[in-house]
Amino acid sequence: IPIPSDPVMGLNQAMDDLRDEKELTRLIDIEKEKNPKVRRWLDEERHYMGLTKEDFSKFDPESFGGVYYRHIADNGYELNLGWGYEVPKDDLTYIRIRSGQIHDFEHLMTGGQFNSLGELMPYYFRMSNPFSHFSPELAAGISQMFIFGGTRLVMRAFLHYPQVWPTVLSCITQAIHVGKTSESTHMMNYEAALHLPIPEAREMLGFRNVVDMDTREMDLIYTEQV
Repeated sequence: IPIPSDPVMGLNQAMDDLRDEKELTRLIDIEKEKNPKVRRWLDEERHYMGLTKEDFSKFDPESFGGVYYRHIADNGYELNLGWGYEVPKDDLTYIRIRSGQIHDFEHLMTGGQFNSLGELMPYYFRMSNPFSHFSPELAAGISQMFIFGGTRLVMRAFLHYPQVWPTVLSCITQAIHVGKTSESTHMMNYEAALHLPIPEAREMLGFRNVVDMDTREMDLIYTEQV
């Protein structure tokens, strides 16, 4: 399959078929009972993206929202993943859709560029950050897809492109450090920070210890462009 492609060969779809939604819902309810932040996030705040592509075009080009707009405009992307639709009423569906909405934002906030190796940053951030804010069972349950995507990149890099391996290790360790020390990405109000320059947006949202990782040169090797 194409190197940048990330369907993980049907593994995510298979996991969806096997997932025990009743158990995940039970874990969410338990978390809400014992964690006031989670209860406030799901019962009151429930941040959800409603901006259109045109709305993003109005942000200052150097702002968080403006940099994101340049990414989607330059690549001809359209917004999906629930944009413009009614906020899901059940917690599990909301968490799933919101997780997809904020993935590209996490690239910019964690310091991961928009390329194949840059995906390591949001992936390993997502495999560490929830464990600092939720029970281990719930953290794993809402983060399972990232283990397939992240380890796919790691396995391929180690076996076939040893030149990029030091960069891969740096991205993983940096992403984990950011994940373990930052506020909960799931509960962040990303929409409130879009007008800010990226460093200020990181500070407002609660991202800590971020280093912008330059993976461009190594990604050319990884994607066999050189």
